[in-house]
Amino acid sequence: MDRVQPEAVHAKPGEIVQPADQAAEVADPVTVGGTVTLTLQQQGPGEVVGTLEGNGASFEVDAEVRADGIVGMVSSDEAMVHLTGRITGPTLFIVLIEPGPGGQPDLQSRRVIRFSKPGGQAP
Repeated sequence: MDRVQPEAVHAKPGEIVQPADQAAEVADPVTVGGTVTLTLQQQGPGEVVGTLEGNGASFEVDAEVRADGIVGMVSSDEAMVHLTGRITGPTLFIVLIEPGPGGQPDLQSRRVIRFSKPGGQAP
């Protein structure tokens, strides 16, 4: 099980974030009011599960591992959002996207969290 902490600086305007099933897009920065912890564990071939915790909230993560990253859902009793993730060097980019009408991802609602392990190791 790996635990990674976000860097103090988060996605900057102009950074490219490319979810697995979407064309490259420019992401807006996210302001995080404290520590956000992502814990992931390999559940079986092609699946990871874990938690995303921060700002007094805790969410369950259930995602599929793909060649270019992970795709899945983050959920709690009150909310459910789409998740995509991609490792670039020592950084793990997580994109959270709220569902729109019909449950499809609403890309206008996306938020990016950038995680890095201490010492520049790959997450």
